[in-house]
Amino acid sequence: MERKYQVFVSSTYNDLKEERKAVSQALLECNCIPAGMELFPASNDSSWKIIKKVIDDSDYYLLIIAGKYGSTLKRNKKQISYTELEFNYAQAQKKPIIAFLHSNINELKAANVETTQTAQRRLQSFCKKVKDGRNVIFWNDISDLVSKVKSSINLEIKNNPTSGWIRCEDIGIANGDSIAFPYNNLVLEWGFERVFKTRAEKNSESDVLLEKHNIKQLDGIAFGLRSFRNTREKDMLMCLQEGMNARLLIMDPESPFAIQRAKEEKVSPKSIADSISDLLNWVKKLNDQSNQGKIQVKLYNSMTLDFYWRIDNILYTGPYWYGIDSQQTITYKMKEGGRGFDLYTNYFDSLWNNMNLCHFPKI
Repeated sequence: MERKYQVFVSSTYNDLKEERKAVSQALLECNCIPAGMELFPASNDSSWKIIKKVIDDSDYYLLIIAGKYGSTLKRNKKQISYTELEFNYAQAQKKPIIAFLHSNINELKAANVETTQTAQRRLQSFCKKVKDGRNVIFWNDISDLVSKVKSSINLEIKNNPTSGWIRCEDIGIANGDSIAFPYNNLVLEWGFERVFKTRAEKNSESDVLLEKHNIKQLDGIAFGLRSFRNTREKDMLMCLQEGMNARLLIMDPESPFAIQRAKEEKVSPKSIADSISDLLNWVKKLNDQSNQGKIQVKLYNSMTLDFYWRIDNILYTGPYWYGIDSQQTITYKMKEGGRGFDLYTNYFDSLWNNMNLCHFPKI
């Protein structure tokens, strides 16, 4: 899907009119939507409220500084320029900031340089704040600025992607239809890559990854993994022989939760417990055959609410539903770097290390 990114362009105005015009054109050529104070000159509190809203809606904040500090207003008994006010707000909202500072103010026209010592001190202080903790980009003329803006925004989008904007029809929403959640933000923030209708459908993708035999780490929360054991024993052993390590968090077959889950899946009372016991024997067999990687198992003394299957930097997770076989429930795929991946992997580690809930079986 084609995605566009809104970039808030912040700078003093009168001395940088041509630069702002050229930068806006450059952003359009980079598939971005430029926004800035020329659309709503900041002259009062009402305008400032609009500016804050536009910064909130923007994906990136681009700052251009030359020889002017700019017009000021009073905030907390101090005079501060609108440009610095915008910067402070963008920083507080944790917007990705790309800052461009002129390399030699002495080369600028006299009309484009602050003449009073007070304004010069404010400009120097502002520049010092902008440079604190971030890499800034220096420019010397319009063509140099435009070139660096293009390369910088493309690099920022690649290395620090945000939600951006997608046309409604591209995600199946007709004009006039409503949507109950911010689709773009949700997908990007959580790192969703795919939704599988069933766990069995997910297996057709995740199991194939084992065939390459180059996996470093496999972690899982499940019950007996019956279908997996029946189809992937050879690949698991090959992965172990190549050095893969695995951690499996399995419901304790002697706990009352195993019987409860059997009731939920509408199967015989001991079927879940028996499947888990078979899994423990299977793990022992593979570990005995492998002289490299090993499978560790811990028994989980609680009801397992979510399936969890991590293969290196790919995570599959989904619920266990009442009255439905485990293989027939929905499963989500998440990528490393997203909020979902981080939350679930941290949750797995916290369970694994919880000595009150989990213990090693005697195998």
